[in-house]
Amino acid sequence: MKLVTSLCDLRAPTVDDIESFAKQANNHKIWLNLRDAFPHPYTIADAEQWINSIMEETPRLNFLIDVDGFAVGGISLRKGKDIERLSAEIGYWLGEEYWGRGKAEIRLRLQLTGLLPFFGEAIFSALDLGAPKPAPNIYLRAAEIMGAKPARCAVVEDSVTGVRAGKAAGMQVFGYAALAEPLALRRAGAHIFFRMDELPDLLRDV
Repeated sequence: MKLVTSLCDLRAPTVDDIESFAKQANNHKIWLNLRDAFPHPYTIADAEQWINSIMEETPRLNFLIDVDGFAVGGISLRKGKDIERLSAEIGYWLGEEYWGRGKAEIRLRLQLTGLLPFFGEAIFSALDLGAPKPAPNIYLRAAEIMGAKPARCAVVEDSVTGVRAGKAAGMQVFGYAALAEPLALRRAGAHIFFRMDELPDLLRDV
């Protein structure tokens, strides 16, 4: 099974991917953000074991991320159980050398999560502006391009640095605190919320 997109392919791994996959996966920064089952250091043997274990799986729940013929990451579906049996959790990782590529990286991550069609060309990167958060440049540039006044814009952030950038831009900031420290986001000036289904009602008042 192979899913072809404009930025990458999602496909079943083969034994030819073992070396490339291990090279990208053997990264402490990646390991810090994944489940405990993901080993570190990540060896050739680890890659061989994982690839051999899922090459013939049915239905396919694990895919390799392929960019220009090279294995650069992985994406998996984790099926829910019991009352969550009709849902699934999606998780992915991307080799560090593919981070920090401005709009190209953002588009790839949005495509991997199925969100790219909702954005069109309205994608902005602080790397393109040379001023990362907490500088407000990224938000002010987005507002300018979209023809919106900063005071009428809403920022959704999950970091103190991002909240400070949104506040410096003169925008209303909502702090997603499900996986962050609520008090720290609130002290930075954000309106706190914990579930994404709360957001539509919050945005109606902006």
